[in-house]
Amino acid sequence: MDAQEQVSQPPVRKKRQIKNLLIDRSYQLRYMLWSVVLCVLIFGGLGTWLIWESRESSKFMKQQREAFIQAFRKERSASTKIVEKIKTSARKDLRKVLKVSRDMLNVQLKDKDPDVRSLAKSAQSEFEKDDKVRLQRMQKEDAALLTRRKKEDAALLSQIKHQAKKASMRRTKHEQRVLFFLVGFGLIAVVLISFFSILWTHKVAGPLFKMGRYFDRVSEGELATLQGLREGDQLQDFYARFQRMHQSLRAQQEYDVEVLEGLLSQDLSDTAKEQLAQLLEDKKDSLKSDDA
Repeated sequence: MDAQEQVSQPPVRKKRQIKNLLIDRSYQLRYMLWSVVLCVLIFGGLGTWLIWESRESSKFMKQQREAFIQAFRKERSASTKIVEKIKTSARKDLRKVLKVSRDMLNVQLKDKDPDVRSLAKSAQSEFEKDDKVRLQRMQKEDAALLTRRKKEDAALLSQIKHQAKKASMRRTKHEQRVLFFLVGFGLIAVVLISFFSILWTHKVAGPLFKMGRYFDRVSEGELATLQGLREGDQLQDFYARFQRMHQSLRAQQEYDVEVLEGLLSQDLSDTAKEQLAQLLEDKKDSLKSDDA
């Protein structure tokens, strides 16, 4: 086999076995570890940011809700004060009218005419009764209005709190779904990255391991024919240069064999022939093919 035939040898297609993927454990596992750490940092940072954003949004919505409740209570308080002010003014006006009526009755009660005084007493009795009924009615109306407004306020606040609770539960479930998705997808990504990082580094570590074995053999004087890399292995160009270097050494060894064979055909002493024969045998042994 000449140098051109060996260099142009197509990659060998061999089936990789899982147990043989970790050729250089230190390099491959370290590369896998850094890949996994980077993946965990990316997904951890993304998950932290998403949860932080969700909680900030929840915090902002809670602040808006509390501000709305405070504004609502303030508006209710202001409107209540206005209503009370109007009622107070109306009562004052009513008291003025009633005072005028009482004054007129008091004048009539002092009248000399007994009939007038009798009518005045009767009117006064009816007036006091009407005044008492009017006061009770006004108190009932005020109490009913206050009760109705309290119920309305309580119902509205209860509805707001209920909606807030539902929104909080939805956000919690959303955060849990996001967290579960990130954890699940992150675990899948870690497994895939671990596997493919080992597979990819194997395509680098494999050729380096094979060349290391060939270097050891060359250092021991063995120049057996090289096998090509597997299909898909990296460092194909570098390995082709290594093959050319190896073939140059092999060609030199083959030339030495031819020279030694020529010397053995000449008339030499037995001792010289014996030494040359041993040297020739060693060089031929170094050229014997052997599986890598």
